[in-house]
Amino acid sequence: MTIKHMLVPLSSDVDTLSALGAGFVLARQFNAHLDATFYKHPLGDPVALESVGDISVDAIREGAKREDDQALAAQGLFKAGLEQRMIAQHDAPLPATTPSAAWHVVPEVPFQGVARQGGAFDLIVVGRSKNNPARAPQDIIEAALFRTGRPVLVAPPDPPDTIGSTVLVAWNRSAQSVRAILAASPFLERAQKVVVFSVATGAKQGPPAEEIGRHLDWHKIKNEVVEIPPDYRSVGEQVLDEAEARGADLVVMGAYSHSRLRELLLGGVTKHVLENAALPVLMMR
Repeated sequence: MTIKHMLVPLSSDVDTLSALGAGFVLARQFNAHLDATFYKHPLGDPVALESVGDISVDAIREGAKREDDQALAAQGLFKAGLEQRMIAQHDAPLPATTPSAAWHVVPEVPFQGVARQGGAFDLIVVGRSKNNPARAPQDIIEAALFRTGRPVLVAPPDPPDTIGSTVLVAWNRSAQSVRAILAASPFLERAQKVVVFSVATGAKQGPPAEEIGRHLDWHKIKNEVVEIPPDYRSVGEQVLDEAEARGADLVVMGAYSHSRLRELLLGGVTKHVLENAALPVLMMR
């Protein structure tokens, strides 16, 4: 199955340019449709709010006004992006296969909205902030990864020109990595170059990188297998260093093969890549 239907969740915590930039690139690349959806925290029942107290009500209303302004600004960027990239705006499939997009505003807590809606899309595209690249919308990413069953593409702060010309598959022998490779099939089949990269830590017991390369051979996906020993760098650093050295414009990897708590306390590959990647990363849990 190819990519034809994408969710681009937006909120006050998501970098709009990053997310829409990657989404528009993919829409043109796959002649796909993207739903740009701005999730606004619901204000709630006005009568119930009055009982909270004047200060709390004022603060809530001020926050809601700020979100309204952010939604309008994001919609302006959306419309400008459509015009710049000559992408049609409509919300129903057309007989002709052309890229398209639609704009929605949904009154729902962002991560809850993504968890509820994300399963109805081929791909979920989330952006990282340019002002603070290490700050990813973690709750949205985790909701997408753990609660939708869909792949997630985390876009870098600077919107890319291409996604998937050179793909680095970060293989770690986990079931999550297997699912990531399957989800990345539309990219792997189109890629000019595919590198299966592995750090030989011996931590997991799945198939080695050579067998994954052979598996891709059967699917007519030409690839190069690279396996290196651990060194002074973390595995996350090794993955991103190799991606940069290869000129990759997409990393494919399994997410959270360790528990989220372990990653939070001790760090991990997923955490490092989410905070530091300068290129798009396709993740699957």
